[in-house]
Amino acid sequence: MHSIAKVNVVLETTVYNTVEPYLTEKTYKTLAQHRPFIIIGDTNILKKLRDQGFKTFDKYCDESYDTVADPLLKSQMAVSALKQLVENCNRYPDEIDQICKHNQQLFFNQQRHTDNLAT
Repeated sequence: MHSIAKVNVVLETTVYNTVEPYLTEKTYKTLAQHRPFIIIGDTNILKKLRDQGFKTFDKYCDESYDTVADPLLKSQMAVSALKQLVENCNRYPDEIDQICKHNQQLFFNQQRHTDNLAT
């Protein structure tokens, strides 16, 4: 089933309104697996990923759900973003694949791991 899925929906451990979002293996597994994604988690979790050098899919879906604190509203907005991203996976498969490749390569970059341990 996973091999035919167009987009992963990552349900992170927490959905707090915070400036320091918490990332777990749920998100990192999706990056490693070369998949486009939507993440329902702490506020600004996508920003945290971008700050780490990962790319998100803001050109292909409305990622404003990432800044919303209310869990119900965030979920509704994320579902809309998911629909947009799935549709755009069909329209722009090569561009989205390039983002996924970038994320996978960055995830497995040894220097990134060393830098994260140092901070």
